[in-house]
Amino acid sequence: EFRKWLRKKIMTSADKVVVVSYFLKGIAEKIGVSKGRLKVIYNSVDFFFKNFRLDKNQCRKGLNFKGVNLITAGRLVSWKGGEVLIEIMPKLIEKYKDVYLWIIGEGPDREALKLQITNYKLQDNVFLVGKLSHEELFKYLKAGDIFVLNTDYEGLSHAILEAMHIGITIVATSVCSNPELIENGKSGFLVAYNKGEEFKKAISALIDNPELGRIFVKEAKINLAKFKWENLIGETTAVLKEFK
Repeated sequence: EFRKWLRKKIMTSADKVVVVSYFLKGIAEKIGVSKGRLKVIYNSVDFFFKNFRLDKNQCRKGLNFKGVNLITAGRLVSWKGGEVLIEIMPKLIEKYKDVYLWIIGEGPDREALKLQITNYKLQDNVFLVGKLSHEELFKYLKAGDIFVLNTDYEGLSHAILEAMHIGITIVATSVCSNPELIENGKSGFLVAYNKGEEFKKAISALIDNPELGRIFVKEAKINLAKFKWENLIGETTAVLKEFK
């Protein structure tokens, strides 16, 4: 409670409060920051990709990928919903056979997820990869077919932005700032948090219709125009110049 009080005092006393999404702007307003002192400046991940070139076939070969590969990345905590993604795998495997889930990241839920994989007898289809460098993560994203993110909270998801840059189809939750990144049915699918049936339906639609995924990727690339490094620098500079 003291930290909440301190946060409010700092934010309501500041000359300007910069937030990275309109979702967080709404939270700042609820805390008590006036609209006139709030500025939304989107983050960017462009700098990771300046000299980064990846070939999909080489990445698949290097990682020994076959069939359909689902990629998820994030800290292994309850609100990232890894257990629900594991739960839907038996049905996907039953329908499509060669379907694999790669869970990238570390966290306190690792052992629980490992036990769940064993209990479902999914050791040949679900893999806990651990924490990776950006370079290694991007290889998985490039080699993969669908990026899935079952998350309950995102201020602004860098994981989604990175997936958009790499060019992998996205299925994520319709929470917080995610709709600012992905337009449901146009640049990806947005589903309800922890709703396995909705994830399974969206994933199945993309497996059944690869062309739809290619359309989503193309639209997502267009949406990236809002998240350029140059915009971030220019808008931040403009804010600072207000106080010269």
